[in-house]
Amino acid sequence: VPKKQKNRFIGEILWDDSFGNLVTNFPRDAYEAFFRNEPFLIQGGRWRIDKIRQTYSQEKPGRPMALFGSSGLLEIAVNRGNAGEKLGLKAGDKIVIKKVHSP
Repeated sequence: VPKKQKNRFIGEILWDDSFGNLVTNFPRDAYEAFFRNEPFLIQGGRWRIDKIRQTYSQEKPGRPMALFGSSGLLEIAVNRGNAGEKLGLKAGDKIVIKKVHSP
């Protein structure tokens, strides 16, 4: 279960699936209750994600994205790519989702 701290959740990558998608411990219901359609940011190194997609085709090939998988958990993915390799992440790595205040 991710830990809530002020304006962010700190969780981790649980496993990578056979497609290279990174399954986190962020459940959909916790995400929806905490963020309520407010702007957010998942960031690391030279990449950032600021939208939840419904399908892989909603993001350009090679770009990182987030979506909820069939397990109901947030997944970090790369359209037509391996997220673990592209983003340098693996099971056990920490992931932070933070609220971003709109100007």
